[in-house]
Amino acid sequence: SEDTNQAEKSSLLVALDNWQNPSVKTYQDLISLYAHPVVSNNMNMGFKEQKSIRRLREERRAVAELRKVYVMFISPQISVKVKGDGSDTQIYKQLNDIINLASRELGRFRGHLRQFIVDDKGLVLIATFGLKGSTFPNMVAERALPCTITISNALYDELGIDSKIGATIGNVYCGLVGGLLRHEYAVLGPSVNLAARLMCSKDNPGILVD
Repeated sequence: SEDTNQAEKSSLLVALDNWQNPSVKTYQDLISLYAHPVVSNNMNMGFKEQKSIRRLREERRAVAELRKVYVMFISPQISVKVKGDGSDTQIYKQLNDIINLASRELGRFRGHLRQFIVDDKGLVLIATFGLKGSTFPNMVAERALPCTITISNALYDELGIDSKIGATIGNVYCGLVGGLLRHEYAVLGPSVNLAARLMCSKDNPGILVD
């Protein structure tokens, strides 16, 4: 029931609020490696003080915005089928090498890694330019496009992996999606969907940018 769910949420907030500081700090550090800064900062605040559901809703509204964002879908052309019999070491190493390479180049050009996932399209990395902290003059020409080309070349030159990349720029929703206590930072909009379609296009020679 709704009352039960509310009680569970309150209990969770109290439990988190009572964690010992060293444990909380370790957890925050781990989250910051993978989550967008908006999300990790939101969770940091949740550990420092117990929040009301109303305040959580207000913060979600404050984070949400429309921005002009360059979105890049990257599909390394590798098989990610895991057998689970101890023979998957090479796959795990490849995945680790790919995310390290992408993170390195995005950090150099000041972009953000949005997701690193395996879905119906296979292995996909989603990266962005234009979020808070990564908006610059001539952003597309001087940062986003060079980064796109660099990642494509580096995947092949350093790891021997071909890739297909689709990229677009357009106005998108930027903000939290999901529940009040479990959510993630996302970018949503027609240009994001188009970038995914360009990545999957049979006519994609390696990079397609709209």
